[in-house]
Amino acid sequence: MQGCLPPKTTLGTQGFTLRESEVLRYLIQGKSHEETANVMRLNVKTVSGYKRSAMRKLNFKRNQELFHWLLQGGLSSSERKM
Repeated sequence: MQGCLPPKTTLGTQGFTLRESEVLRYLIQGKSHEETANVMRLNVKTVSGYKRSAMRKLNFKRNQELFHWLLQGGLSSSERKM
């Protein structure tokens, strides 16, 4: 039943859903989209969609902008531990 669960909708401090925050946490840990999808039991395209959605909320167009923001502490420490 991969991908059958609805996205979690509680918003974090940046206005991200729990799923978006979770994807960003895995990416900041250096996990690939494939690894993140396996851990979260989602399709790779779903993981990519969560990342794109988070980027839209931040008005980022390029992955480089997102990763720079993440490396500069973009997610609060409480969101990183979720």
